[in-house]
Amino acid sequence: MRQCPIAVTLILVMALVTSLACGSNSNTTPSLSTDTPLPTYTPSKAFELGLPFKAEHQPLGIMPLGETINHDPPQGHPGIDFQWPYEAEIIVAVDGIVGDIREDVNPFDGATIYNLTIVSGKYGVMYEVTDLYVFNPDLTIDDYVESGRVLGFSQRASKDDTWTMIHWAFGIVMESNGRPNPEGVIERYFFDWLCPTPYFSEPELERLLLIWNEAGYQHKEKFPEICNGYYKD
Repeated sequence: MRQCPIAVTLILVMALVTSLACGSNSNTTPSLSTDTPLPTYTPSKAFELGLPFKAEHQPLGIMPLGETINHDPPQGHPGIDFQWPYEAEIIVAVDGIVGDIREDVNPFDGATIYNLTIVSGKYGVMYEVTDLYVFNPDLTIDDYVESGRVLGFSQRASKDDTWTMIHWAFGIVMESNGRPNPEGVIERYFFDWLCPTPYFSEPELERLLLIWNEAGYQHKEKFPEICNGYYKD
């Protein structure tokens, strides 16, 4: 006679535990998404840019941001062109992950140009180099790269001489979600281009300003700063 109430009590307790467990699972089950997330990287230290070349490869020419002679106004040139009378090694300017690699062809010598986007938190840096896989045979999208790593060489700037260059640009990165850029090319990221000078480490900014003071540029009187016009300040 005493066993029945105990059995009923045990059954009720087990039912209550099962109900609570099921309720808990239904509230915590994550929703599934078919979208593959783009890579993210959160810098472990304060964000500080470096220059994309070593001290022994100081450029002799620079086309600054915001020039509107070779690029359409009002924004004008969205990056900095560093120029050398030889092939210079191009290095990673700030730690990050490889967000995109696209190929193009240099019209002056037919060499393959690799357009790299390296993402560091909400910021991104774009590089254009040759011989990427000579220096980095196994490099792929989503790889982590550290500042100072050699990416490749600067690209040929003319078919008549030995001058080379890199178009180097910096800004806030945004996922493209498959939308083509103004040139009709589908990239993984869009950029909100920025003047990089506030983001350089102090020694690297001093080095850049010294280089700019000595660098050749035929329209320097019209565009006297590293960042001009739309990109000034």
